[in-house]
Amino acid sequence: MSLAQFYIPSEISKQTVGALGELGLVQFRDLNKDVNAFQRAFVSDIRHYDEVSRQIRFLRNQIEREDIKIKKCSAEESGVSKSPKELEELEQKISETEKVVIELNENQRTLDKRYLELTEMRHVIKVTDEFFESSNAKELEESNIKKSDSTTGLLKDENAVADLEAGKKSNVSFVAGVIPREKINSFERLLWRMLRGNLYMKNAEIEEPIKDPETDELVEKNVFIIFVHGQVLLNKIKKLCESVGATVYPVSESAEQRNEESIEVLARIEDLDQVLSNTRETRINKLKEIAQNIDAWNTVIRKEKAVYHVMNLLKTDKNSMIAEGWVPTNKIPEIQQCLRDAAEATGSNVTPIMNEVSYRSVPPTYNVTNKFTKCFQSIVDSYGVANYREINPALYTIITFPFIFAIMFGDVGHGVLMFLAALAMVLYEKRLANYKNEIFEMIFTGRYVILLMGAFSIFTGLVYNDCFSKPLNLFTQGTYNFRNVGNATEPGFAQQVGEHTGKVYAFGMDPVWVSAENKLIFQNSYKMKMSVVIGVIHMLFGTIISFFNYWHFKSIGELFVVFIPELLYMGSIFGYLTFAIIYKWCTYWKGAQAPGLMNMLIYMFLSPGNVDKNEELYPNQGLIQVILLIIALISIPVLLLGRPIVQKIKNK
Repeated sequence: MSLAQFYIPSEISKQTVGALGELGLVQFRDLNKDVNAFQRAFVSDIRHYDEVSRQIRFLRNQIEREDIKIKKCSAEESGVSKSPKELEELEQKISETEKVVIELNENQRTLDKRYLELTEMRHVIKVTDEFFESSNAKELEESNIKKSDSTTGLLKDENAVADLEAGKKSNVSFVAGVIPREKINSFERLLWRMLRGNLYMKNAEIEEPIKDPETDELVEKNVFIIFVHGQVLLNKIKKLCESVGATVYPVSESAEQRNEESIEVLARIEDLDQVLSNTRETRINKLKEIAQNIDAWNTVIRKEKAVYHVMNLLKTDKNSMIAEGWVPTNKIPEIQQCLRDAAEATGSNVTPIMNEVSYRSVPPTYNVTNKFTKCFQSIVDSYGVANYREINPALYTIITFPFIFAIMFGDVGHGVLMFLAALAMVLYEKRLANYKNEIFEMIFTGRYVILLMGAFSIFTGLVYNDCFSKPLNLFTQGTYNFRNVGNATEPGFAQQVGEHTGKVYAFGMDPVWVSAENKLIFQNSYKMKMSVVIGVIHMLFGTIISFFNYWHFKSIGELFVVFIPELLYMGSIFGYLTFAIIYKWCTYWKGAQAPGLMNMLIYMFLSPGNVDKNEELYPNQGLIQVILLIIALISIPVLLLGRPIVQKIKNK
């Protein structure tokens, strides 16, 4: 990496920064660290584009609420830079589009609200008609006789409702309206307590739920009708209705007028339904039109905002702007050509100047990736980014990560399915790249990782001889002869004892282990020990890589106080365990019980130098273990204190 300094003429600074941003090879440094973020030169431009971004987010939300598919802008559309005039026209178009959508939303909301009122009005008139048709003075008198005096204070005049229906003067008034069904019980209790029982109330459920235009949710509602004495009580009821969210509708006392109102409401609903349909269609068509361009608009605005964010990092000097940034050394000719192209595109006679400058700070790490290595690099970067000019572990992760997964997975059948699924994504990657789904995008990004996972899982599945949890008998057969030992009626009888025939299964685990009684004991021990061996090799490999980093940076002190103690400690404990596992595998323990490695490692620390003769793995085991233990103990204080001491000496 090199530190480059740019001198850019002020009149083409925006276009030049935009061109460098499209190239993607410059990491700009902040030359205005002493300036407050709110006092920088282009804060107003960033706020302006923040407002345009808000408008685009609003339009995108409206489109997504209607489940309209947004067209993804192509690389050609997103790569085209806009002139100032085109940007101004685009901003004006976005602003006008937002106003149109807001107006359409308001119109639809107003029509939906009116439609809701007419629908509720229709139900109120219907329930009121049904009540008056089924009511007469005699029924009310009988119902009043059955109730106690505390509940019959309202209708002492048996002809009150009949007179009300006939249009005669009466001191009984009524109010009708609609209330959410969940509130009807509490509404009744409040009315009863407030009017002390001086009322008659009837309610009926509206069968179909009604859509609330404010929340776009379906709400179940009831129609109510309440009879009371006098206008004072009527006013109290109306206030209570307003407080609990009930809607009161004016209903005529005359049957003829109610019939006329019903006909009028139905006609208005029919007309309004047609208007609503046209309004919705107009709004949907407008949103579909916006959906074709909104992704391209968003890309352009985000790029403009990013350009001004970078320009806030630049220092202004009379007629030019000064920028500094890290660039890949081998890409400098490409960056210089980009500067010349930007000057030509703007018609400027002055070309931006680029100079390499010396530096003392540590450059940033720049890892070149492609579609194959990108996912592996992301996995490594999620744990930590290597320092500048250190060995990039992502290259080794291409093999180690999927292979260690395969050691855990190890199944031919599932490995084939995984491999074929990933292969399909690789072969049709151009077609699938535009498919938008959060889970699928995550899987699609790691398609090459999954491909290698599947390939290695097929290999380890053959080693484990496992296909969908069933063994495969692909190679040599008849490696064991099985027979019963002893008499079934006598003690010591054993079924299916295997005798080795001298033949060896060609590759992987012998399938005869499936029918063995000690199958789980053998396989679990084998896989656990293999995992230890692979894990220790993996850790030692990482430690060895650090040697080349120390050697490259001439860190001789850290080579002696970090690398060598790490290698000795890991080798003397875990490396020794790996050696013991492999030695035990390679030794034929005929007629003898193989020593347990777990106890060996425990007693190596608890009783150094003492090894039971029956548990001895190899000659002079006790002496060698004491030497290894001393090496490990010496390495510990060196690891703890060595690097701080070396760092302190360097600082002095």
